[in-house]
Amino acid sequence: MRRWKAAGPLGLLTTLAVAWLLAAAVPVPMYPRRVARAWLGEDGRPWSCYETGVFGVRDAWWQDVTDSYAGLTPAEVVERHSAEQAHAAGRRAVADGRIDLTSAPPSRGTLARGRAGPVEVVGSDSAFGWPRPCLWYSVRGELTGTTLVNDRLVGGVRLFGVPSSRGRDFSALPLRPIWTGLALNAAAWTALWLLLLTVPGAIRRSRRRARGLCERCAYDLAGCTGQTCPECGTAQLGFEQPGLTPDTDR
Repeated sequence: MRRWKAAGPLGLLTTLAVAWLLAAAVPVPMYPRRVARAWLGEDGRPWSCYETGVFGVRDAWWQDVTDSYAGLTPAEVVERHSAEQAHAAGRRAVADGRIDLTSAPPSRGTLARGRAGPVEVVGSDSAFGWPRPCLWYSVRGELTGTTLVNDRLVGGVRLFGVPSSRGRDFSALPLRPIWTGLALNAAAWTALWLLLLTVPGAIRRSRRRARGLCERCAYDLAGCTGQTCPECGTAQLGFEQPGLTPDTDR
């Protein structure tokens, strides 16, 4: 029971430590693009998003593309932008599965499941963790012409550099949870800690029993009477004197 109690907190702490270590040590990628999205949000705004990732890191950079298609309705903007994404990706890349084109919104982050977007029109979401992303932060900014301005970090603690929704010359620790990933990662690391805390002891006890030693203190039980170790008082499972049984040894 004590090991179970220890394994749980250790599993959660390891989950957080791994995510923060990845955020501090692994550069957030921008290429190659793995997923291209175009969809109409709950707020009626047309959104575009590109996603990529490396080991333990997932990055999505998004933009409200309304101003890129003057004179079109939001639905027409989504349709036109989807066609341009497909053209930019190339038929071979789509056919080979190197990039996935979809009209579905992201499953996590600022615009998860098509929710209404922020006042900013451009931004990025970076998620960290292993085996699943479990913590994330966002960088959001505004466009003046084609220039990014007023970028700000949301849901993270800056370590160094200047946060940018398109540049990656900065590092920050994520604070926002991805609950599914957090639970799965904590369960996985808890199971690993439980193995580390229990298996070595079980092997050690088994070896001591085979050698006729006390499971706890390794006292030599040769010639000992009774069912407990005379040194530490630990009950010895399966220990019997020659010619005696637990019923007669009283």
